Amino acid sequence: MTSRNQWWPVALISEVQANTPIGVSVAGEEIVVFRDNTGTVRALENRCPHRRVPLSLGKVRPEGWLQCGYHGWSFDGATGQCKAIPNLRQSEQVPGAYGVYAYRAVEQNGLIYVSTDAEVLEVPAIRAGNGEVLASGRQMIGLGMEELLAALLDGPDLLAQSAGVRLSDILVADPERREGALVMERAAFWPSQMPFYGFVHQYRLLFRLAILPGDRECELSLVAEGGEVLATAHWAMAPSARGVTAIFWQLRLPGAGGMGRLWLQLCQRLGKAPLAPRSRVDFQALSTLLAGPSHYWTRQAESPSLYGDLLLTQRAKR
Repeated sequence: MTSRNQWWPVALISEVQANTPIGVSVAGEEIVVFRDNTGTVRALENRCPHRRVPLSLGKVRPEGWLQCGYHGWSFDGATGQCKAIPNLRQSEQVPGAYGVYAYRAVEQNGLIYVSTDAEVLEVPAIRAGNGEVLASGRQMIGLGMEELLAALLDGPDLLAQSAGVRLSDILVADPERREGALVMERAAFWPSQMPFYGFVHQYRLLFRLAILPGDRECELSLVAEGGEVLATAHWAMAPSARGVTAIFWQLRLPGAGGMGRLWLQLCQRLGKAPLAPRSRVDFQALSTLLAGPSHYWTRQAESPSLYGDLLLTQRAKR
């Protein structure tokens, strides 16, 4: 998996301010993201060709060029071309071979995405979601992307905060594909309403996880009786350094109020953002988590029937 054939989320739009470059790691590549003098987001290789110093330690010049903080070499964000070297005489020109790799960058749905494949012209198709954005953030999780998605399918409460709500082990139905997304629905309830057992129809809430096409983004939703969506969190993920996954999340309330607002108020009192990634993961519990829905996702990810092919395989072995 490499950034040279994908669009990857690298930052929240709010993280990239004027004159302040930031360094990010994505799919094994080091990138510096900044805004030029027009406010356009730019992305360059985060390494000055002079002394290999990270360009993210520099600053944005009035011309919109990114200046290295070590010896002051300056680079055009659109092309990566070196535009100025402080110790050159006025009669000397910057050699045309001096420059860094320039990545394509776009702003979409509150995030900044970066791609390096010049042949992939289409920008990422991101679900905008419904309702106002009440919270957003970035969280780093010490799991690879595939392991993270598998853990979300098998034990979502280990990775996502669900303050005031308990998730059961009961799947409402087999995982299925809806509009290209792999959807899993799990029974849930308010702890004050019932004990942690019972039939599916007795549960008052539904936790829905949808892994979107491409296996890089997912939506986590809490659904009340009657189908009212109380809250939805959109997670956009990218592989960072050393086996870590970066999650950029946004929380939305589709409705005007009701139980969704009450739940949000409860989470705020507890100091937690609902359906946001946990800041601390219980890896001991994660190591003993049994494979459930993820078993079918990993083996039948592209199959319209997640269970049918597996049953045929099992019968053939008998």
